[in-house]
Amino acid sequence: MHGNRDSIVVAAGHSVTFESYGVGILIESNDAEIFEKLLVLAAKALLGNVRLNSAEPARQVFTVDRVDDGTFSLARDGELLTEGSSFDAVAELFIRLLRLRISEFAKDFVFVHAGVVSWKGKAIVIPANSGCGKTSLVVELVKLGAEYYSDEYAVLDSKGYVHPFARDLSVRSEGRLWSEKDGIPVENFGGKAGEEPIPVGMVILTEFKPDAVWQPDELTVGQGILETISHTIPFRVNTEFSLMY
Repeated sequence: MHGNRDSIVVAAGHSVTFESYGVGILIESNDAEIFEKLLVLAAKALLGNVRLNSAEPARQVFTVDRVDDGTFSLARDGELLTEGSSFDAVAELFIRLLRLRISEFAKDFVFVHAGVVSWKGKAIVIPANSGCGKTSLVVELVKLGAEYYSDEYAVLDSKGYVHPFARDLSVRSEGRLWSEKDGIPVENFGGKAGEEPIPVGMVILTEFKPDAVWQPDELTVGQGILETISHTIPFRVNTEFSLMY
């Protein structure tokens, strides 16, 4: 049974194990309302790539509880990570850690921290750290007619094809801290999301610098691999697997 893009449905209880990209995750809470919110958040964060009743053992257990004093707590594998009065802040950290765990241990896929668009049936992959302008570049390419694939992960399979991870875009603006709840759909920029896996056509290694002049250099394949490694999420936990893909 699969969840859809916006929800995971369970019959009863305050815990559920599901699998996403081959990684088993258990979510639990002492509060029914919080539990239902977590399921919606998890399904949206993983773009509906969830499967219930999986035989995969849980790689990690996430527990979000309502504490007696009215605060909320987040624990991972029984270790308290944060506690506060804002459920939104706790939920934001939950989503980020959930996706990180999936991207680190995904089976048959390698996650690279990158923006991705499709142009003429091939992927333009833009590896970069957060805050370097990759989302802004993705938005501008979409406005010019490219198909949107992701502003967070390039998800590659064993054939080197990039799969869509088309979450709402994390466009930042002055005075506003972006969160998972206020991402902007690509349709707002006049674009559309890609739906099919596509081969890589180009990798662009760049970052925004005010008043800089665009003077790109063409790198060798080896140089490109070395530069991209630092953005490859599972590289530290499974180096051989990452290089093979």
